[in-house]
Amino acid sequence: MRARGHESLLARAGRARIAATPEEREAIYRFRWSVYVDELGRKLGRGDPERRWVHDDEDDRPYTTLLYTGSPEEMTGTLRVRHWAAGEVPPADRRAFSMHLFAGVDELSVCELGRFMIQPDARNRLVFVSLCREAYEVAAARGLDLAFANCAPRLVPLYVKLGFRPYPGSPIATPDGVEVPLVMVPADEEHFERVGSFFAPLVARHYGPGRHPPLSTESYRELLDQGDLPYVTDPAAVWERVQHHLETSGRRGLLEALEPETVRKLATSGSLLAVPAGELLTEKGLSQQEMFLVVEGLFEAVDGDRRLGLVGEGEVAGEMAFFGTLGRRSASVRAVSDGRVLVLTRPFLDQLRATDPVCAADLLFHVARVLADRAVAAIV
Repeated sequence: MRARGHESLLARAGRARIAATPEEREAIYRFRWSVYVDELGRKLGRGDPERRWVHDDEDDRPYTTLLYTGSPEEMTGTLRVRHWAAGEVPPADRRAFSMHLFAGVDELSVCELGRFMIQPDARNRLVFVSLCREAYEVAAARGLDLAFANCAPRLVPLYVKLGFRPYPGSPIATPDGVEVPLVMVPADEEHFERVGSFFAPLVARHYGPGRHPPLSTESYRELLDQGDLPYVTDPAAVWERVQHHLETSGRRGLLEALEPETVRKLATSGSLLAVPAGELLTEKGLSQQEMFLVVEGLFEAVDGDRRLGLVGEGEVAGEMAFFGTLGRRSASVRAVSDGRVLVLTRPFLDQLRATDPVCAADLLFHVARVLADRAVAAIV
């Protein structure tokens, strides 16, 4: 039943296009600017403000394929695939994705999916499926063994449903904050079926007898199943980590003020992100609506070279964008020491208001107190 549903979804989504002309490629660069810069306020990839496009040297490499949906005149989405033959991964990408953790990676065909964006009014499942399906088909046709990607914390659950998995690689630093490294084994049909990925029916077309030999995940099982990952989404694992912190460090800040049941609901509805010392958690000006509750470590809020304040264990950061209409970051937040934050999203709060208004009121009251205290401190 699920297989027929996947086939139907793939048929309805159709195929994305490969950019083959300079006009198509330049239209992609301009489209990226409209999403990355105009909508999201990102700094990543701002290459040419005069042309108002996002482009870098990797776009022009022979191993790079640019995909898009819609037309050059009315583009709805785009995705970049960088595909390397065995042993040809650039050193910078090998380091960024901690590829040394994967035994024999230099003997494997590897790709990276990036610059993935969809026009706001086209963010429906079919555009997403079309781009992802084409990326899979293009890379798998060339004998792909491993696919890597990185994304903002709020997007990890979406990538996990696609078939990617977090692994214990170092968080990836970007001008907009740390992002989470993810990996996919494109021949792992069993995993795709388990998570409900629409990639499942595509596996047999590219892997198996007479096709590319499927990569065994057995040698990576311990790596992919490790519990102490830099990004944890499993509710039980997140709650276990927060409980451990409460038992060893005690309650502080918001964790001390909130009712125990509210703390439990926060932990089981959020995700834990590790941020190494010195790394940027989020950047001023970004359009994001996540709030961060510091579980471990110390962070600082800054505006350029000016420190606005410290954010310690049990305190929150990013609350202005979380509640603001535009969702724009009013300050950058950087880790002073190695730390972990609980990432909370607006949909979580909306759901909590509907399902447990008592817990929602408890959270909102104490976050409002934080906002009031910081406003007074700024005036004084």
